[in-house]
Amino acid sequence: MEEQVLFPIPDSELIPLPGQLSFFPESKAPTPTVSKPRQYPELNPMRLNDPHMVRILLCIVLHRLGDSVPENWLYDMVVGNGYITYFLYTDAIGFLLENQSLELVQTDDGTAYRLTEIGIACAKNMRRYIAKPMRDRVVLTALRYAARQRALRDLTIDYEAVDGGCILCLECRDRTEEMFSLRIRTPDRSAAEELSERILRNPAAFFGKILDSALNNEEEPYNLQDN
Repeated sequence: MEEQVLFPIPDSELIPLPGQLSFFPESKAPTPTVSKPRQYPELNPMRLNDPHMVRILLCIVLHRLGDSVPENWLYDMVVGNGYITYFLYTDAIGFLLENQSLELVQTDDGTAYRLTEIGIACAKNMRRYIAKPMRDRVVLTALRYAARQRALRDLTIDYEAVDGGCILCLECRDRTEEMFSLRIRTPDRSAAEELSERILRNPAAFFGKILDSALNNEEEPYNLQDN
């Protein structure tokens, strides 16, 4: 059975009504959370603040270097590099001298520190009281510093400014006798200083390689087959 329309409306009279679908949420959407940038703690240099630990560390450094260490060397190694404060350093040195763990000796370079048997025993038996990362960092700094200072005793470094560059002048001495001299031209002063710093890492190996190359230098072989 067909559906009957009581009041038919012609298609020509239909008026389109503009509209859009709307969605009304039941509740308000939560505000999106904006994450804050992650904050990382600042990596400050290692530093000891305990007087007892400072005394042990000084014994470890002196024992690792062996023999006697000039006063200014030890100060630069631990205070100059920020591992120990000046006041803790002076307090520790005074305690070790009073406790007879340390003694002052006179060398060609002036006054130096040297461990006694008590100080050596402290370095050996109490070294584990200092965390290994701290021990390694300070001892490595001390070894590098001592190697550099010993190298500078026998090696004279100078810079000569020339047109268009700089000349690095190296002179190696055995006490008062000149053993080796070398002049290297570089583009500028900064390049000369960088080169000298690399040589100072191990001057003996550097000059040894030069002498070894000279002693083992051979004549270039010539091919005479087509002569």
